[in-house]
Amino acid sequence: MMLARSFLRSAVAALALTVAAFGHVAEAQGGNFTIDSRNPASVFSTVLTEGTWSVAPTAGAWNAWGTSSSGCDAFGANCTGTGWFTFFYYSLNGSPWTPQGWTGIWGSPELALANAAPPMVLTVTAPVVLGLSIVDTRYDDNSGSLTVSVVSATPEPASFVLLGTGLVALAGLVRRKRSNGTR
Repeated sequence: MMLARSFLRSAVAALALTVAAFGHVAEAQGGNFTIDSRNPASVFSTVLTEGTWSVAPTAGAWNAWGTSSSGCDAFGANCTGTGWFTFFYYSLNGSPWTPQGWTGIWGSPELALANAAPPMVLTVTAPVVLGLSIVDTRYDDNSGSLTVSVVSATPEPASFVLLGTGLVALAGLVRRKRSNGTR
């Protein structure tokens, strides 16, 4: 019990020292961005810091033809006419828009989301501006929106500092207990 209290005090002190030394624990850019297929100005940008990022649709779907679907098989898949999508377009530092996540045309928004492509993984070596949009000829017939999640898959450097500080504090505690003859 005494060791646990001592460790807790040391961990809190180490965290306080880390925050004091480094200002604050850095937060990753990114988040959830809802792109409205009916709004041509529905373009989102976020700055991605160095590391690995996962980009994937997490909610919704969009339809370029209103709300209809046609030419689908009995399972609502393989539509050959109209239907629902979860693909989107991305741009890095203003590059041309690139489609991401095409998995076909689906009979409903739920089927489109359930069959969305695996997350796109971006490895960033220097800060980059990621743009997200739905690029379509908008004849006032688009329907729906798509929420795209941008999540860091790389721990922030401050996390490594906190881990290292905690391990140093723990090693110091163990050493102190051993030098006092306590195991």
